[in-house]
Amino acid sequence: GYLFSLLPARAAYSHSPSVGIILFNDDKSTLYKDMYAAAQLAHKRRLGKGTLSIGLQVGMVNSTYQCSKARPVPEGADGSADHASEDDAIPKEDLTAKGLDLAAGVMYSTDRYYIGLASTHLTAPTLQLNDNFGRKVMREYNLMAGYNIALRNPLVELRPSLLVRSDLHMSVGDVTLRAIYKKMFNGGLGVRVTDSGTTNGILYLGADIAGFRVSYAYEYPFSALSRTL
Repeated sequence: GYLFSLLPARAAYSHSPSVGIILFNDDKSTLYKDMYAAAQLAHKRRLGKGTLSIGLQVGMVNSTYQCSKARPVPEGADGSADHASEDDAIPKEDLTAKGLDLAAGVMYSTDRYYIGLASTHLTAPTLQLNDNFGRKVMREYNLMAGYNIALRNPLVELRPSLLVRSDLHMSVGDVTLRAIYKKMFNGGLGVRVTDSGTTNGILYLGADIAGFRVSYAYEYPFSALSRTL
């Protein structure tokens, strides 16, 4: 899957709000293809040596169950006929549903570090794919933190970061290391680990252009379990 975002590159110390957009697509990890588009609005103000940001995100989530990619287990292969391909309960065509999605968060940042808390899928929408199939989008809680490491070369800076996400049933952790060049271009690698044992690699690319931060992330499954889900 991939993530694209367009956000303000620098903190605005005035009381005027900052805005951004985020686009997300994932059709690799499961039979569900998830697409998400949202607008972000954040209020920033000085607090001590840093900046306190309070943000709200409003978007739409589109989920498609890719029935065309499903491969039922042959009848009797596992000792039962529950997976027979002619079963009327198994959809033959892709199913799609949409829903409103909200998120909110708070972050404190300085020139050296940042830490934040957020909650996504606040409405916990249920996407009804058809009369028999529905999908509950679980509310999620996020903790993020990062630190800036100055190097001898003043043109390059390293930024390790940590992101932990949980819906109170399953947790995911991201560890990332990015290099920043001339405070304008950035790239890095990350590892995503879930409590179920799957491991994915993440590639990050980005740039600060005309006061906005343009970012792209691509996720690739390392473990065999991730690739077969």
